[in-house]
Amino acid sequence: MARRTILGVTAMLVGCAGHSVLRNEEVRIVREAGYHDPTMRVELAHGPGYYLANANRPRGSLYGRPRQYLLVDVGYANPIFALSNRKLARDPLIPYEAPSDPAPITGAVDDYRGQKTIQFTIPVAFYLFWDPFPENNPIIDTDYTFGFDLSGRTALWSRTEQRAGLYWGHISTHVGDEYTISARSVIGARFPRINVSYFPWRANLANRWYWGTQAPGSAALSYLQLGGEIEGDCLPWICEATGYYDIYPTETQGVVIPTIPPGHELTLSLDWRKPVAWWNPNSPPTSTSSELPSLNAGLLIGTRRIFPYLNPDSSRHYGIAVNATFGYRFPTGLTHGASDAEVYVRGYRGPNPYGQLRNQAHFSFIGVGLKVQQ
Repeated sequence: MARRTILGVTAMLVGCAGHSVLRNEEVRIVREAGYHDPTMRVELAHGPGYYLANANRPRGSLYGRPRQYLLVDVGYANPIFALSNRKLARDPLIPYEAPSDPAPITGAVDDYRGQKTIQFTIPVAFYLFWDPFPENNPIIDTDYTFGFDLSGRTALWSRTEQRAGLYWGHISTHVGDEYTISARSVIGARFPRINVSYFPWRANLANRWYWGTQAPGSAALSYLQLGGEIEGDCLPWICEATGYYDIYPTETQGVVIPTIPPGHELTLSLDWRKPVAWWNPNSPPTSTSSELPSLNAGLLIGTRRIFPYLNPDSSRHYGIAVNATFGYRFPTGLTHGASDAEVYVRGYRGPNPYGQLRNQAHFSFIGVGLKVQQ
């Protein structure tokens, strides 16, 4: 029932998209260190080995040697519609003005004071965790996600901005699909394809503090953003679940899925942004048509669940994840809505964040990458 509902709502929204202005009003909370946010990213990283699921691993060694990884993310938030108490007529990157502001930050008319906007989006993303350098080039994990996000944006106090959101979505991992589908196609083969899914819900809240003066020809300001999020399991009245996983018969193929008790994950994030003028491709007449270059930094700290599959430290149910990024972002075009590219470095320590097994309690890596946002 839940699947038919999801497909029906998705088809309805996509069908109505032609009658909506698919313009991203920048309402959702975007975290610089949010490694599972829908975006376009390629990253080269170095970290410890992953679990070796074969009989030829060295005795007493569950994980392989440290190695290089290639991480590829393909995703987009897909804005569907936005509702506001005032006309949506200006650049969504410009901070909102609070009713108490003595004068609008942007120098615009007072019509934009006290603006409140709600936006509905359908984030969709694919995550590839690949070990490309050994002889067999194994793909370690592929995650697929999509969901429904309803977020709000307003400004209650001078030079601040508040954002809040609710999300419900789908996560599934499909490593080995080619092998299992091929095996099932052989006459007489009985090879079940187990495709368990997880349907998390999330609630988040963030506050931004703006400071400084506007750069010439732009309304962009520096800001500091503090955000919090809670994530929980699939709601029992939405899907047929046992704790963490959905146990719908077409996904389990008759295989008994171990019960993982319900639980929650908490995340705290801190983001910093400062427009800079190191390199600006815009000529003065068009400098307001795209975002200015900026320095960006993010820190994410959160509790992450650890599952007991093949885990030598199965007594641990939670671990602390820390993810930090620092990058330089610049526009790739002169027109409004042009993509922004960012070169960044990242460090992570905590439970392995890739895949649904989540059984590797101690995992860390450092990486350098290129991210494109629109």
